[in-house]
Amino acid sequence: MPLLGFRDQLSALSIQGAEQKDAVSAPINARPPPTQMAGIYGLFVAQTEITPRYAWALYENVATLAKVVDLIADQVAGLRPLFLSNGLPVAPAAEKALNQFFGRPGFNRDRRRLIKELAVQMLVTGTGYLAAYGNPRMSPAALDVLKSMYVNPLQGSGMWPSEYNYTEGMLNKYFTIVGASDFRWIDENGLAELVPIYDMDGTRRGIGLSRLSAVKMDVELRLAGTEHNTSLLQNGARPTGALSFKEALTVEQREDIKLQLREGMAGTRNAGKMFVFGAGEAEFLQMSQSAKDMDWSNLVKLVEDAIVARYNVPITLYNVSAQTDNNYETAWMQFYDNSVLPTFDIIWGGIARLLQDRMGVDLSVKHDTLANNTLAKQAANRATQLKSGNLITTNEARTLIGYEPIIGGDIISDPLGQPMEDYFTDPAEPGEARARIAGPPRPEPVPDGKPDEKRVWLQ
Repeated sequence: MPLLGFRDQLSALSIQGAEQKDAVSAPINARPPPTQMAGIYGLFVAQTEITPRYAWALYENVATLAKVVDLIADQVAGLRPLFLSNGLPVAPAAEKALNQFFGRPGFNRDRRRLIKELAVQMLVTGTGYLAAYGNPRMSPAALDVLKSMYVNPLQGSGMWPSEYNYTEGMLNKYFTIVGASDFRWIDENGLAELVPIYDMDGTRRGIGLSRLSAVKMDVELRLAGTEHNTSLLQNGARPTGALSFKEALTVEQREDIKLQLREGMAGTRNAGKMFVFGAGEAEFLQMSQSAKDMDWSNLVKLVEDAIVARYNVPITLYNVSAQTDNNYETAWMQFYDNSVLPTFDIIWGGIARLLQDRMGVDLSVKHDTLANNTLAKQAANRATQLKSGNLITTNEARTLIGYEPIIGGDIISDPLGQPMEDYFTDPAEPGEARARIAGPPRPEPVPDGKPDEKRVWLQ
């Protein structure tokens, strides 16, 4: 089934230190035959899997897929990262330096664009490739997102890619495996590093499994239906049929009638027109199903639901007819929990691993809950529920939503405002439970400011 074509050649990238070589032109077909998969990639991927080139062609040509991927990528890119070291926030100076670097990571990008491009590559093809330039033993000088369809992995003896060959236009770069267990891929000049970022690999190690592999037939069915309906419109919005004349026609007469039908009835501009013959009795016999029998609208809905579900997006966000004031808000929370936040963790986890290997420090990244309206509201609702159920203290609830603790906020109270410690007192041993909760006794101050050792108080 033919797909809409796309440009296979791009202008050469201008990367400092990159070696320029003549490269073989990429295959013209967006979808290579099963026995001749694109480039070296076909030697490393099972024939049942979808290639990055074909996956990207589907992303460019299937509106539902593009809308779902862009929705996830936009939300992931909009989340603000918080940098942690050993589980604690990094020092203010380090946080400032990291924010400044990701604000301008290089190649005319800002942080949002870098993360979105990386997320789109990973969600569509299964693997996002992040290139870090500079000495691999130091913090990176710049970051770039490589196009997955131009990356060709070469399988090594350990079944992991021993080398990645990146060929885009006239740019050729090779990244070779380094390390015995935690692998890194460094270029031949030692001035660049490639980091594959993916959720999980497929039938081969080191190559992310595209989610499109599971819905490949559904997406192709969507394209086939579009092609069918386009052809239907171009042929006068009428299925194939036979025009029968009662009188015998010569060859010249048949060809003349066919030409008149094409010019007067075929095509979208001629839809609905009547055709009158000069003489003779004719009958049109329909030979295929009608447009209603094809049930195009139901086909589109089923395919779109399959694509949306594969990316863990609630159908409520995509289908306007299924939206209500109540389920729309709930759908956004489910969308973040099941799709956005896992993608955020995968991408920033790969970036944190890159920085760890280069800088030799423990580093992790989490999202800033309070900087996002949906997540902030979700955190506030959770804090309110836990506090109302007397499961956490006031200060613990305030911490969940980013507020500072207050004096007296560390005591759990009942609905009437009484300290919950009264409920934990053992009647058989009055006062002992209260003393355990209150801690060691301390002298109570007297009016003259001197402690009275004979009087102590428990709280």
